[in-house]
Amino acid sequence: LVGLFNSSETVEREEFSRYAAALQLDKNYPGILGAGYIKTIAPAEQNAHIAAMRAQGFAQYILWPGGERNLYSAVSYFEPWNEENKRTLGFDVLADPVRAAAALRARDTSRITVTNRIARLLAVSGPDTESGVFFFAPLYRRGVALYSLDSRQTALEGWVYLPLKMKTVMDNYLLS
Repeated sequence: LVGLFNSSETVEREEFSRYAAALQLDKNYPGILGAGYIKTIAPAEQNAHIAAMRAQGFAQYILWPGGERNLYSAVSYFEPWNEENKRTLGFDVLADPVRAAAALRARDTSRITVTNRIARLLAVSGPDTESGVFFFAPLYRRGVALYSLDSRQTALEGWVYLPLKMKTVMDNYLLS
């Protein structure tokens, strides 16, 4: 996923969707709920971001949960685009301490990181709810030297991420 973003000036929703579909995550990696892109948003950019998302056809789009923060983020793409995954659109991972800790650690180290256990995944509902983890990989502006913590923090544009259902992963990889 990082390679997709690094090889394109901008990755549009349709391009992301085609790429994620080609990965066949559900077939090749049971337990991975999908692939997503999270955009970082400065407080002054919130209204422009919301307007841009609404212009893409998401008339009721909001950033959630509410609250004031120094930096916002928003799940902007998540594939496969099904009813369960749609409920993640606009979610600010930086508002959740467990997700934020891993996302910011990924930003600061320029490495893929994993969250601690998350008791309830947003894209899972009904009797199949199970805990899981998220993997985050940072995305930076092109052409920026990432040698210092400050440069990585300043150059961050977002993350790609994969949420995993732990029981499903365990059942398919460790117990089979």
